[in-house]
Amino acid sequence: MSQGFRSDALKRSLKPQRKARRLAAREAEARDRSRTRTKALPESQMAYGARPGLIGRVRLAMIKKGHTRTEFARSIGSNRSTVWSWFNGKRLPSDEQLRAIAEALDVPLEWLLAGGPLLRTKGR
Repeated sequence: MSQGFRSDALKRSLKPQRKARRLAAREAEARDRSRTRTKALPESQMAYGARPGLIGRVRLAMIKKGHTRTEFARSIGSNRSTVWSWFNGKRLPSDEQLRAIAEALDVPLEWLLAGGPLLRTKGR
């Protein structure tokens, strides 16, 4: 009977250690998951269009035009989550989407891609 008592006492003494190990394992899994969610853009996309200014210029033109993100998304034939992913650095607009953006915001496509002063808008 004393043997059973010792094993119960041993189990109770190891319980906090087991809990701590499980908690540490869960925290490590959560850290790993969060790292995979925020991946950097691939090198191929960094070379084309991922300049910090591209989306900044889209935002600037969108604000000057007076569009919300939802209105902007509708005007280019896209959805709000796609625009969100551009603005948060998860994705980049395709060539077709860039043309639609330039047309919807009345800015030259060259200005969106290269920047520089915006001397005039299209059609004016």
